[in-house]
Amino acid sequence: MTNPFIKELMNGKENGSFLALDLGGTNFRVILIQITDGIFDKEEVEYYNIPKHLFTEEGTKLYDFIAISIEHFLTNRGANNRHYDLGFTFSFPMHLEAIDVAIHTSWTKSFSCPGVIGKNVRELLSSAIQRKTNLDISVTCVTNDCIATLVYGSYFDKRCAIGLIMGTGNNACYIEKTSNIHKWKDTERSESAVVLEWGAFGDNGVLDFLRTKWDRIVDKKSVVKRTYTFEKCLAGKYLGCLVREALVTLAQEGLFCKGKAFTDELFYTKDVLSSYLELEDVTDDDARIAQYVCGLVSYRAALLLSLVTSMLLNRMDRPHCTIAVDGSLFVHHPRFKPLMELLIEQNAPGKSFSFLTTKDGSGKGAGLVASIENRIRNS
Repeated sequence: MTNPFIKELMNGKENGSFLALDLGGTNFRVILIQITDGIFDKEEVEYYNIPKHLFTEEGTKLYDFIAISIEHFLTNRGANNRHYDLGFTFSFPMHLEAIDVAIHTSWTKSFSCPGVIGKNVRELLSSAIQRKTNLDISVTCVTNDCIATLVYGSYFDKRCAIGLIMGTGNNACYIEKTSNIHKWKDTERSESAVVLEWGAFGDNGVLDFLRTKWDRIVDKKSVVKRTYTFEKCLAGKYLGCLVREALVTLAQEGLFCKGKAFTDELFYTKDVLSSYLELEDVTDDDARIAQYVCGLVSYRAALLLSLVTSMLLNRMDRPHCTIAVDGSLFVHHPRFKPLMELLIEQNAPGKSFSFLTTKDGSGKGAGLVASIENRIRNS
């Protein structure tokens, strides 16, 4: 449970142009937003693919690439000759000591860059910007993706009380009564956002009862082993890996890809199996088996995520809770949203809720946090 040090939400007095970065998966986003009296006037977003070699090289090289990409973004828009406050969404485990002091504690997903663990993320980025560019940028806040999504969701709906990330990784935050957080010495606010970091739920073994042999194989093959147990059951990065390992087992047992006659039915599923798994002579039975395995893996992920989300709704007990969601899994999976709506209704009966999909919310939210900090600092 992490304190994100978000003092306030927007109050309509925010003004200026702000930069935001969102680093978390295989690409990252650079975002420029213009805010007038708390309202978005303009926003520009550009995606940058991170070269694969930077996932494991010295961490300073990753930050250098980010800095160069910021300069590219601003130069292409003729906007590189002024000062910007920048909010940084850093979607990896960190220990927050202040809004601008974020100590990087470990890598997840496919990253394992040495040399930066234990260091302040803001200082690493600021040093790279000074080292590689001539830009005038102040990194004023570091947050994670779910907090940024919650802040962005609250811009559209004041009832927003949960920020949920369902993409390459998975995480959540929610609004808690400060009186219930005994470890925090905060008496100024009645409520505070809490980052759950629930991807690591189960690392102590409490989820071993539901883990399958395929979960253990995926964990063994992951970059960061024996950690982030819960995330590896339901995050977008791992669902395909789980399906693949299950299909490999079925093939080894003679139940999948036996090479029997096939027709033109189930064309799309066969095309995916042929193109991505490089399987030949995919039969109708093979396609149906693959669909069934995908369905089981998806359902388990939706169920697990719905259970913990239901727990939050039951705990907060609000008249209505809007759940801000960002992430490609939720956006592009055809079954996830309706499944979660059904399962949450079953496990949080009587609790009114709705989903708010926030495109680029985990990035734009960092820009909003920067605008809030700017307003507080200048008030």
